[in-house]
Amino acid sequence: MCHVFAAGIMMCLAWMLCCSVGIVIARYQKDMLPDKKLFGTKYWFQLHRGAMIGVIVFGVIGFIPIFVELEGYSQVHLDLKTYK
Repeated sequence: MCHVFAAGIMMCLAWMLCCSVGIVIARYQKDMLPDKKLFGTKYWFQLHRGAMIGVIVFGVIGFIPIFVELEGYSQVHLDLKTYK
């Protein structure tokens, strides 16, 4: 049960926080500090990219507790000898 809760928290952080922030930054903050650059690209794009990387990181981390809870990839065990 605790693993499922942890997966839910990670997915909420990914999609509700990071994804929303990344979209808002890309849509409304393009004029924020228009002349300043960070590592060769505009400031807003670095923030947007960081938020989108956060979506990927939290999303992948959110899958791990589900596999731990299921104790592997699948709980279905097929006996292939019976199907021959």
